[in-house]
Amino acid sequence: MNIYINPHCSKCLSLLKLLKLNQIAFNQINYLENSMPIQQLEQLWDKLDEPQNMARFDTAGLDKDAILSMLSEDISLLQRPIIELDEKAIIARPPEKCIEFLGI
Repeated sequence: MNIYINPHCSKCLSLLKLLKLNQIAFNQINYLENSMPIQQLEQLWDKLDEPQNMARFDTAGLDKDAILSMLSEDISLLQRPIIELDEKAIIARPPEKCIEFLGI
């Protein structure tokens, strides 16, 4: 399981704490330090139920390619935290959304 985080984000830190308290193993990815190629962003897009929400900007009128292009140019616009587990992913806002997603 991958957790995409910004280490300065309070929601990300809350999620990490919740996962550790429940002894859930995860791979922590600081997407600000580790660049995400557009192919990786597209894979996340395909795993989300509402992929347009992975952007921290108004996506009205924008198609998938435009949104992913903007995210690849400025990764700080990525919504966080994102939990990726196998073929599914969620934006864990609030962090408690992980409880149902992970069945804890």
